Amino acid sequence: MLIVDDEIFVRRLVRRMLAGLSIAEIVEAESGQEALKLLRRFKADIVICDHQMEPINGLEFIKTIRSGEDPDVRRDLPIIMLTGDSDAHVFSTAMALDVDAFVKKPIGKDTFEAKIQRCFDVPQLIKDAHVYEVINLLEEKVGDPGQVFDPDTMVKKTIKELVVGEIVAMDLLSSTGTLLLAAGMSISATSIGRLEDLEGMNEIEIVVVRKPDPAD
Repeated sequence: MLIVDDEIFVRRLVRRMLAGLSIAEIVEAESGQEALKLLRRFKADIVICDHQMEPINGLEFIKTIRSGEDPDVRRDLPIIMLTGDSDAHVFSTAMALDVDAFVKKPIGKDTFEAKIQRCFDVPQLIKDAHVYEVINLLEEKVGDPGQVFDPDTMVKKTIKELVVGEIVAMDLLSSTGTLLLAAGMSISATSIGRLEDLEGMNEIEIVVVRKPDPAD
């Protein structure tokens, strides 16, 4: 497992938690650049990374992996992003880059263990490399302000009520107005897991999905 964080205290904390989960092979990197070099020779099962890092931040690091810029690094590496209260603006971009899970600081052992297990239980289905290449890491994405809830064709659901395969009927926005899921997207098991993470951070409560077609 690879821990990427520029704060040695956080790296040591995560290492202790991983060791407590009987994970034997743990490698640390203090920057995205160092992590990319390590991944060329260290075949990590999961990467745990922070966002606020220099000279390559967490989103830039993840984009490099998902877009296949480095052919020696697996594009489908499970990635858990460490976040703080001030990181709300990165959620939509991290989801677009198919981050597998979010863990909010301060890190709790039980929550952390559940996120790691989910990475093993729910395989990540990544998209073609060009999809990630065009993601703008600086642009704030906003949903369509003209969306109107239609009770005849839509239904509001909590995260726990969502079912894999349901279709998002209205853009799902974070508390900062960033786009998390676009209307028309299919709900996957990975999406549900990430939404559960954000629900725990008070980012979202309700998702609007399409009602089943009676003809189906």
